[in-house]
Amino acid sequence: MKKCDTHEEVKQFVNSLPDDFFPIQVQEFIEKDYEIMLLGCSLYGGKIVICPIANKKIRQFPKYVGLGSWSESVEVEGNEDLEKLANKVMQYMKEIEYTGNFSAEFLYSKGKYYFLEINLRNDGTSWLSTSSGYNLPDLVCRSFVDDDVTTEGYTYTKKYFMNIFADVHYVRDGSIKLFHWLRQFNRHTCYSNYNKLDRRPFWYYCIPIIKHSLFK
Repeated sequence: MKKCDTHEEVKQFVNSLPDDFFPIQVQEFIEKDYEIMLLGCSLYGGKIVICPIANKKIRQFPKYVGLGSWSESVEVEGNEDLEKLANKVMQYMKEIEYTGNFSAEFLYSKGKYYFLEINLRNDGTSWLSTSSGYNLPDLVCRSFVDDDVTTEGYTYTKKYFMNIFADVHYVRDGSIKLFHWLRQFNRHTCYSNYNKLDRRPFWYYCIPIIKHSLFK
């Protein structure tokens, strides 16, 4: 995706693209307040569908068009607007008789929600749902061997989600003070690429980045 502010920028960008990028889609850019992603799962071909948690993206990198780098969980129940969106998404899962994890993304701007996409897969941010109290992948796996899976006993706890390697760019460019970022880093946070109980994958991910930086 590329955000262009003038017609001339659009022409320059389109002319710079190789032939295999076409056809392309040009549309109005909506200045969003934030993006929100509903996380849920559909069991037994849509007979049971739950959508308990939303992932509200507060920061993205690159800004506007990048991956979510800092977000917070929001409980759907009790939030009238999110409940309406979730009901539509859950009805869709029932109609297509889908089984599995899913996410549905919306853009919020000036009091309105705009539909972006539905992902029929386990979303990369589903760890936020698990950390907040709803282990959606576990529910799907258990439904394959159990005819009576429920969410009884699940309780919601507000959590924050950080993609460390993307979000740290906000410190590097001065948008966020280091102390403030470190405070958020330790604030009931789960991470896309770090787990204190299993640190080895994180360090294997870091080593090539460190080597590349030293080489440069």
